[in-house]
Amino acid sequence: MTGVLAQVLIFLGFALALAPLGKKLGLPVELSYLFIGVLLGPFALNLAGDSVAISHIGELGVVLFLFLIGLELQPARLKALRKPIALLGGSQVLLSGLLLSSMVWLLWPVFASKAIGWTGALVIGFCLSMSSTAFALQLLNSQNKLNSQHGRKAFAILLFQDIAVIPLLAIMPLLATGHMAGLDMRTAAQGMGILAVIVMFARYGFNPLFQYVASSNVPELFTVTALFVVLGAGWVMHSIGASMAMGTFIAGVLLANSIYRHQLVASIEPFKGLLLGLFFVSIGLNTPVGLFVQYPHWFLLAALGLMLLKAMVIVLVSRAYGGNWLVSVRLGALLAQGGEFAFVLFSSALSAKVLQPAVVEPLIMVVIVSIVLTPLLLWLVERYMAPRLGRLDSPLEAQTQYDDLAELSKQKSEVIIAGFGRIGQVVARVLRMRGVPFTAIDNNLRQVEFVRKHGGRVFYGHASSLNVLRAAGIEHAKIIVITISDQAEALKTVERIRQSFGNIKIYARARDRGNYYAMVDAGATRVWRETFAASMEISERILLSLGMEHADAEASIKRFKEYDEDLLLKQQAFFTDDEQLRQSAVAAHAELALLLANDRTLRQNKHGN
Repeated sequence: MTGVLAQVLIFLGFALALAPLGKKLGLPVELSYLFIGVLLGPFALNLAGDSVAISHIGELGVVLFLFLIGLELQPARLKALRKPIALLGGSQVLLSGLLLSSMVWLLWPVFASKAIGWTGALVIGFCLSMSSTAFALQLLNSQNKLNSQHGRKAFAILLFQDIAVIPLLAIMPLLATGHMAGLDMRTAAQGMGILAVIVMFARYGFNPLFQYVASSNVPELFTVTALFVVLGAGWVMHSIGASMAMGTFIAGVLLANSIYRHQLVASIEPFKGLLLGLFFVSIGLNTPVGLFVQYPHWFLLAALGLMLLKAMVIVLVSRAYGGNWLVSVRLGALLAQGGEFAFVLFSSALSAKVLQPAVVEPLIMVVIVSIVLTPLLLWLVERYMAPRLGRLDSPLEAQTQYDDLAELSKQKSEVIIAGFGRIGQVVARVLRMRGVPFTAIDNNLRQVEFVRKHGGRVFYGHASSLNVLRAAGIEHAKIIVITISDQAEALKTVERIRQSFGNIKIYARARDRGNYYAMVDAGATRVWRETFAASMEISERILLSLGMEHADAEASIKRFKEYDEDLLLKQQAFFTDDEQLRQSAVAAHAELALLLANDRTLRQNKHGN
């Protein structure tokens, strides 16, 4: 136990020290984890301990990552993106995979003692055709270019690559020696049967399960259930010899339209980030640094060759489907590297004995070197090629707008409504009438199911959870409306939003004056008392029914509203002091009566004159 604790402390300590440093240097966090693994590995400090066990734990990060990718692939979104995904992504993977496979098959005997078979060459080629999703999207996001033309095309290609990983993982065991011949109808039928069970359970079993957990009002149980579903789907597929990742990906896709999607993302995201980081650490632990030290020039040449071939394919594919030269070259430079899924596929190929360690080790080094070289390649393109390429493109071509793929990674609503009760629904109806996109969250399961049943778009989740808010896209929102009925939950939500997202406007409703003061202190931009407007309207109607002139009644209500709003501001400074509040209320009552009497006298004198 002490040894395990020491191992964990070593990993956490190095991550705490080096990951922020890498971020400051502009390195993706994945690359920082790789370097941490190299430092802890046998070629440096040799503090790794059991690297095999670490690798197995890290693979769970990939499993969770693929589940989250599946959650993002809603049928409506896939339908809208079918052309750019299929044309750009499909062409890139197919052409790059075949060309790289051919190059490996022809050139491997030149640098190795024996040739590599066509099966191994195909596996290597398609593994290397994958680019780094995490690395490329992080670069685009840091440069604020996700919505640029090359950013949108990049997302389509990366999305296809992420999807393509699933069948590649699924067929890996079939490529092993003797497995293809041994694949009989009984095995295939067993696999299809278990897959059908997963689909049926996802369709009819998941929602009752989540409904039961949500009704318990124990948020931790939702995390337990989410992990149970993900790991359970993976284990079932693994038990029949298929990929765990394929099972979890399918489960994610089947839950993409679920009302629990945002809550699932919030529950899984922290584990995914930590375990995926551990996966990259494990890759670093097993990185053949000794090979690189022996033959640095060969690895640099191999990485540059990989990047040149992939960049050429991507540029040609982009040009073939309407991209101008500048967009196409930027796209090629961005996606020229190998990707994290190459590590996953190589690991699967090793497990299936399709490839040997002596083959995989140098390929992993090539992928790592290509990732490290990508920022330099992008800088060269922007510094020396972009000005010239911009002049090659015609003005009309340069202004051509690609299909709007800004919604690919996440729906970027300008407004989030937290709490979808009476007030939240009215706000939503007004926004919908004006065509303003919004995302609604509510933790009342019956309310969510009722609204969804009648065509509304609302998701189950606790808005006080920052992970739920991030999953709902709060980074892209301008306004969040807090209409949660539970005062404590609403106040906690306002506090956490203000602490973590300082620039967003927070519009909130308050039950009473005390709740109003607490909301303002917590950082709400504007607070409305939910019954105040209705009370004023009722009061005015009473005055009119008692025979008061319309002008007098209207003036009285106006004077009261103005005075009460001023009083709210004054009492904000001491709202926690009951005695001061009492004295203030007594003084305010007398002052208001005097003001109303003076107003009435002025109106009478004016009317008399």
